[in-house]
Amino acid sequence: MPNKDPSELVCKGVVIGTPRTYGNRRSEDIWRNAIVAGQWEGATPLQTICTPLHLDFEFRINPQSVSYNKNVSSNGPDLDTMVIGALAGLTDSRNPLRPTLRLLGHAGLCKCVTASKQIVECDTLSGFSLHVRQGSTMQFDKSVMVDPLSFFVERQSLRSDRRRAVQQAAEKANVNGFRAPKNSRIKITLAFAEGVTRNPLSADWLEAVIDGLGASHVNSERFFDGPPTQQFGYDDSVVYRLICAQIHDLPPELGLHVSVKNL
Repeated sequence: MPNKDPSELVCKGVVIGTPRTYGNRRSEDIWRNAIVAGQWEGATPLQTICTPLHLDFEFRINPQSVSYNKNVSSNGPDLDTMVIGALAGLTDSRNPLRPTLRLLGHAGLCKCVTASKQIVECDTLSGFSLHVRQGSTMQFDKSVMVDPLSFFVERQSLRSDRRRAVQQAAEKANVNGFRAPKNSRIKITLAFAEGVTRNPLSADWLEAVIDGLGASHVNSERFFDGPPTQQFGYDDSVVYRLICAQIHDLPPELGLHVSVKNL
């Protein structure tokens, strides 16, 4: 977990609006504009930060919002894709026409991100709160190894098909048949070895790892409920808390540690 010493606080903000994921430019830009219009406290004016950081997100979700067009789970949108969507509205964009706060130089600066989601009953309560703190890569927290599901993924296997690599590692480790059906709420902690990727918060990494976990076989079922719309399309909306950190002290042959427990 990141050090939450108030002296390390760089800035904080509150955004009001319907949290979006990514994949639809019109929807993305609505959400990006809401982030730009948020209440932000910190350096005045806010300047682009280019130093290592820790971010703490608290999302508030109304799954019944008309903005979702009845196209999300009763648990709301997936937490990993909301993190990706929010970062797009916070980071410096190569396209000057896209709305963004340009608070962060790039997402790779985020050495630890915590995210949680809470269900609310109206759109006026929806949005997120964010605390941005100074922080660097972290030591591996061995206490997560006692979680109901805990496993390492080799660095070499992540260089080819990382979804399949995580899926296979989860299946090998999950001897107790731990699952996360749609009526559960879980926490996932991801510890990425420093240097395995420049940005573990990209869709190619963060979403891929959770997709691989969700598709892993648990007896005759999968880790997350289905049915999937594609090979790795299982329902990970049950993730209510997520920690994604870059770790500097994993053995060189290991690229990732994944741990999961119920909330």
